[in-house]
Amino acid sequence: SQRSASKVVAFKCRSMHRSAHSTSSIPMQLTYSRVGMVPVFVACHCSGLHVPAAAVFGAAAATDWLDGYLARRWNQCTAWGAFLDPVADKLMVGTALVAVAAAHPSAIVVTVACVHINREIWVSALREWAATQKSAGTAATRAEQSEQDAEATGSRLVVGDLGKLKAATQFVALQLMLTAYAMDDPDQAAIVYYLALGLLVVSAGFGLSSAWQYTKSI
Repeated sequence: SQRSASKVVAFKCRSMHRSAHSTSSIPMQLTYSRVGMVPVFVACHCSGLHVPAAAVFGAAAATDWLDGYLARRWNQCTAWGAFLDPVADKLMVGTALVAVAAAHPSAIVVTVACVHINREIWVSALREWAATQKSAGTAATRAEQSEQDAEATGSRLVVGDLGKLKAATQFVALQLMLTAYAMDDPDQAAIVYYLALGLLVVSAGFGLSSAWQYTKSI
């Protein structure tokens, strides 16, 4: 009956609300661990412990994939997890960018690091503004927004693909750069470092392209 269906929907809504800030699931624990790895990475890097620093960053990158995979596989996706997962990524990546820029403060490294960090600030600010505008809109403006959203679907798919490429190349580039710091052979370290720097520049290009596409879709 309609009343029974309403009770089921209400129960599901209450269940989602209770699980929205769940901290007991393994995916959420992995996400929290990634946040906790940030100060450990800083301590290792600043102490000259480059092998542990590279290992901590690699572990953080692994949990970035694993927590989302497990959450989807075990049907443990929550609103809090969806919020915290990209925040944890930005904390680790932003810290690593500052670390590599401080270690080798050349013009190109500092510039690329600034591009990556400022891109994240810009896109995050746009998302917050868009959410505010959507929640404050009238029924008429929401209907108009729905039409605009439908028209922008193609652009957002492009943004999603570019964002994934940016994230993947960014993690690989930083991992290679941190590994180069830990290598004993200076010639091999230089090759890996400049390969990583080139990949970080490519990643910045993906980031700027996705930011531009997102800006146009707002």
